[in-house]
Amino acid sequence: MLTSEASTEPVVIRADRLEVAYGDKRVWRDATFDVRRGEFVAVIGPNGAGKTTLFRMLLGLQRPRSGSLTIFGGRPRRGSPRIGYVPQRHNIDSETHIECENLVRMGASQSRWGPGFASEDGGDRSVPTLRSVTGGSPRLFLGVAAVGVAGLALTFTGLARGTVPPLGSMILARFVPWAALGLMVGLTAFGLARSRARAGARIGQAASQALAAVGASDLAHKRLGSLSGGELQRVFLAEAMVGNPEMLLLDEPLSNLDLRRGRELVDLVDRLVRSRNVTTLLVAHDINPLIQCLDKVIYIANGKVATGAPEVVLTSETLSRLYEVPVEVLRDSRGNLVIVGTEEAQGGEAG
Repeated sequence: MLTSEASTEPVVIRADRLEVAYGDKRVWRDATFDVRRGEFVAVIGPNGAGKTTLFRMLLGLQRPRSGSLTIFGGRPRRGSPRIGYVPQRHNIDSETHIECENLVRMGASQSRWGPGFASEDGGDRSVPTLRSVTGGSPRLFLGVAAVGVAGLALTFTGLARGTVPPLGSMILARFVPWAALGLMVGLTAFGLARSRARAGARIGQAASQALAAVGASDLAHKRLGSLSGGELQRVFLAEAMVGNPEMLLLDEPLSNLDLRRGRELVDLVDRLVRSRNVTTLLVAHDINPLIQCLDKVIYIANGKVATGAPEVVLTSETLSRLYEVPVEVLRDSRGNLVIVGTEEAQGGEAG
């Protein structure tokens, strides 16, 4: 296993002799590597090698067959707010009418995480609604409270005059207990409504800032279904970043982008990584748009994993050892890599 340990930043991902499988089928084995805070890491390899499987383990959705995997010093946890995740696929088409800002707001409120994952305890992280607090129509409780207040007013008026009106006595005796309950719930609901409004304002501000950070402020009120591939990826990135996570997991964000849009997105991610010191793992097939920005490569192929600096991993010697067949890594005049000798390698693709 090849690793690069020049950084003094703390380790945020540590894998030790990791083996992963689906049922009886082993995907890869004997993976030992570290990823440090603020590193930009490409996860590459051929289709079906197990790149997304690594993400599933980091997200707490799958456990290794053997070995250990720690993230932020502990076991991976489903729904961790410390991780921002952009999945490989989104169900977005021309009929998707949700506005971009609303999608990012959902990420800020943590009512969804990635593709609708629940929180760690399986509950909903959204702010409680008025109906969930009252268990029914709030008008019922407020109406009963109003009747109770009226009864109390009549009673106190009578006490001030030295007499208690019969109507006041009846209301006092029969309705005050219910009125007290209704008044208590009504005031609680009012307090929650105000809290919800303040939270909504904070979420709106966070969503606006996240969109601005990825250069997508002008897309805030556009429908997702009307956006281009590059615009969509910016919005998805804003959604992942809105909670200021410590780690980003980006699963093939370049797959449907042309070369220019792909490089623009990579430059944007690199700026976010460096300015916020966010550990970022990005799954890709083509290493070339990324290679100038990377601190490390995790190359998964042939049931094994090689990891280290790009100039260490992306060599004929290392990849020949990984694939167990002769592999040649060529570099053109512009620094682009071509990997020759693997079944999946075509043109400039690394697997």
